[in-house]
Amino acid sequence: MTATIENMLRFLWLHSTSLMQFCVGFALLFSWLLLPVPTFGELSEVNGLLESYAAEEDQSWFGKYLAPNRHSHMIFKVAGRDGRFWTDLVGSENVHEIFPRPGIPVRFSYQSHFRFLQAGTFNGAVKSYGLVANGVEVASPQTAMEVDSFFQHFLLPPLGLLAIFLAWSSWKKELAKAQMKEIST
Repeated sequence: MTATIENMLRFLWLHSTSLMQFCVGFALLFSWLLLPVPTFGELSEVNGLLESYAAEEDQSWFGKYLAPNRHSHMIFKVAGRDGRFWTDLVGSENVHEIFPRPGIPVRFSYQSHFRFLQAGTFNGAVKSYGLVANGVEVASPQTAMEVDSFFQHFLLPPLGLLAIFLAWSSWKKELAKAQMKEIST
């Protein structure tokens, strides 16, 4: 019994890189299932006045310890609404054009109920889809969902397949190295 546990731990130690690559690949391959893009019917619309906005760096464990260049987003609040929101449409380079000052009217949609995992949160702010700021449509919710859908269905799965292939080839190399070591002893 102890030998079996020891062999399992040795296997996990020797192949930890391959196993991790496989898990990442699997998550990327099925990201469309794990974190689905909402349908138009699952979105709720927000109309209100921009209360405030600020750039925030990613405060997640991944953002702090694994991301070499920490990602930041403009987080904004709407007067009279609970919660904070973010969008890919507003960044530090265009924030003053889209949000010239607090108090301008804004309209966007967000996913209020999640089917499986809560996707699209950033430092506790909820992802918004589409944006109309000060009467100017920056993007429609449909366009924003199409962009997310493209990433989840056509970009992330091939990256997942690549990660799985790299995991398999890494595992084969590790296995060959372990067999050569076993033969030499």
